[in-house]
Amino acid sequence: MKDGKTGNEKIIYETITPASVGFIEMFKPEILSGDVNQAFTLGNAMLTESAAKRIFGNKHPVGEVFTYDNVYRAGDEPYTVAAVCADFPDNCSLKNGIFLFQPDTENRLLGFTTYFEIEPSDKNSLLKKMNEEQYITKSVGKGDEIWQFELTALPDIHLHFPAKGEGNPVIVILLLTVGITLLVVSYFNFLNFSIALAPIRARNINLRRILGESSFRLKLSVIIETVFLSFISFLLSILIIQLLDMGILKDFFRTDLTIAENPYLLLFVGVVSILLGFLVGIYPAVYTTSFTPAMVLNGSFSLSFRNQWIKNISIGMQFIVAIFLIVSMLFVKIQYNYMRNKDWGIQTENVLYLNTGSNMKEVKNFMAELKQNPNIVDVTTAFYHPGQEKSWGWAQSWGREFEGKSINLNIWPVESHFFDFFGVNIVTGEGFKEGDDKKMIINRAFSKEYGFDNMEGKEIDDYEVIGIVEDFNYRSLYSNI
Repeated sequence: MKDGKTGNEKIIYETITPASVGFIEMFKPEILSGDVNQAFTLGNAMLTESAAKRIFGNKHPVGEVFTYDNVYRAGDEPYTVAAVCADFPDNCSLKNGIFLFQPDTENRLLGFTTYFEIEPSDKNSLLKKMNEEQYITKSVGKGDEIWQFELTALPDIHLHFPAKGEGNPVIVILLLTVGITLLVVSYFNFLNFSIALAPIRARNINLRRILGESSFRLKLSVIIETVFLSFISFLLSILIIQLLDMGILKDFFRTDLTIAENPYLLLFVGVVSILLGFLVGIYPAVYTTSFTPAMVLNGSFSLSFRNQWIKNISIGMQFIVAIFLIVSMLFVKIQYNYMRNKDWGIQTENVLYLNTGSNMKEVKNFMAELKQNPNIVDVTTAFYHPGQEKSWGWAQSWGREFEGKSINLNIWPVESHFFDFFGVNIVTGEGFKEGDDKKMIINRAFSKEYGFDNMEGKEIDDYEVIGIVEDFNYRSLYSNI
């Protein structure tokens, strides 16, 4: 990135988000300085506050010029900072960085996410309109199934829209299930502990009864004690979370864990802890006040058949939950071993990934220096590294017409000997060569899905197909090849 006024050059990697003029009205960013309307015009840009500080330091950024190394165009593009907005929250699908104007006539390789601001009642009618025949695409390779548009609400993007979100609903449900299970175990433990202490507590309770305290007040005191312990546990858990948020584990959490940002969640959990404390405290309160003073003073009381049955059920439930947790952890272990040992179809051992940016001239110089190191066997480059699931969204998808069929394929720009580096076999045709331009290699899954044979020499969007490679997992194992 070069300062357009001083000519000084420094390389800074920032998230670039092209957006149309409607971005302003849709998301209403908090403008700290400059003219946001001017920012969304050709040659201008809007920066978030943190990006402005990283690029320009303490200088006033509005009016400053920087160049953007656009991998989809030749040469650097100069942009003038026209506005600075406040940072978006950490849990927002919009990333802090640089926002550039995206003209309606722009035709790049990248796809874009479209946002609609509608009334909830209009969702179905809009979907019906969007999925009319002139807008939808037919996939001939999958039994003539129809690809249709879907609308995802903003709060659901994190878990249910992989191209933008970073969450996994399966993992969320799994962790929530484990947490609830542990909570159930703890309350059963407390219930059993209360039953075990009943003989000791019964003496104190019945002494208070002899002194004139009512049975209702005695039961209420036991319940209040249980509620108090449950609520204290809730407060201690909040304290632990705040300590974690301030410590070295903060980077493991992708959300704001402060109390101020989660008042409704904490209120809900606090009410649940009080309610559970009340429910769990009912039986100990009834049981410890059920003995007559004569039995307690004589020490001749024991568990009734009904109370023994309740105690046995409680202990049995603990064993069931404990076994469930053990089995669940075994399945987690199996899944972990699968991820560690699954053959991706490529060489993964002793491979180091490094983000080198998009300036190919500098990248090639850097590669040449690395190859001079006798400890480095080989070096290659690619737009994304294998398994980088987040980046394989709609932005890297091509939808094209080819030989009368609508096709959709993921695009992965790679260096000439990429396949040799990772040990991927060329099934038919040939691999890339240094200096190749407008060449494409497809995998077996692509030709099988669409029923294409003898693809060598054919062109898809001016790119000549020169070979077919064996299938390998270039995305997460959650995704099909």
